[in-house]
Amino acid sequence: WYVVRDDIDIFNTMGWRQITPSFNGSIWTFATPTPLVNGPAVNAWVSDTAPSPGTRNTLLTQPDGHLRVVVSTTDLGGGLTRYEYAVVNHDFDRQIGTFSIPTGGATLSDLYFHDIDRDAGSDWTATQDASAITWTKPANAEGLDWGTLYNFGFTATTPPRKGFAAMAAVAPGSPSQLAASTLVPDVEGLLFRNDFE
Repeated sequence: WYVVRDDIDIFNTMGWRQITPSFNGSIWTFATPTPLVNGPAVNAWVSDTAPSPGTRNTLLTQPDGHLRVVVSTTDLGGGLTRYEYAVVNHDFDRQIGTFSIPTGGATLSDLYFHDIDRDAGSDWTATQDASAITWTKPANAEGLDWGTLYNFGFTATTPPRKGFAAMAAVAPGSPSQLAASTLVPDVEGLLFRNDFE
């Protein structure tokens, strides 16, 4: 990703390609069997132009930067669905300090959070109430800063439907709360907006 001051399209200065590492006993080589594709690498996981069923890739464009929420769901059988979210801060300067998914009180298991370091003290903690699960950064840790991706997940006893993820900015500014269309557990009684793709 080439960071260009006042770039009007940050996504044409970033790209990804597959690499195949190989070690011959003394030296590593890295073959590149695919061409360079414009856009963020997370698009290799879930396309932003041709999503498959059970996935969604949503870009939020704010006056002070871009955020992306990507979800992939997997039917595990037996009434269980795995939800995996990637939240990417492309260049949103105010950072993100919470990430929340509405659950309507659905039973969740196998919760996880992954960041970019091995410091357990900077791991976000998950709390669940009757309406949502929310991951929150520790008080003494940085938020989700630009150029960074964090991963969140859980298994639920309900299949997915359209809904909104909520995020809170760390630094002051407007808006302080952001919403991204995504897939969430389908629980009767939840209120959803269905006017998005």
